[in-house]
Amino acid sequence: MFALILWLTMLPALVAMGLDERTLRGVSVWAKPLKFMASVGLLAATTAWFIGFLPPEQRQSRSVQLIVRTILIAGSSK
Repeated sequence: MFALILWLTMLPALVAMGLDERTLRGVSVWAKPLKFMASVGLLAATTAWFIGFLPPEQRQSRSVQLIVRTILIAGSSK
């Protein structure tokens, strides 16, 4: 779900990129946030996919929960 939310958040940012002509060293100021949203979304999706291969009892382990929380906190902070 987190990956989907990040990728959906990219849509307004893409619109803003088209409307906002500001650049920094020749690159749109919206390029970096878009790259972060895409890459963190991909990380979250692949992590969820790999966790799906774990046995159910391991999915609930503290280490897996720590990984998931770390991705959620780091990926949603500014």
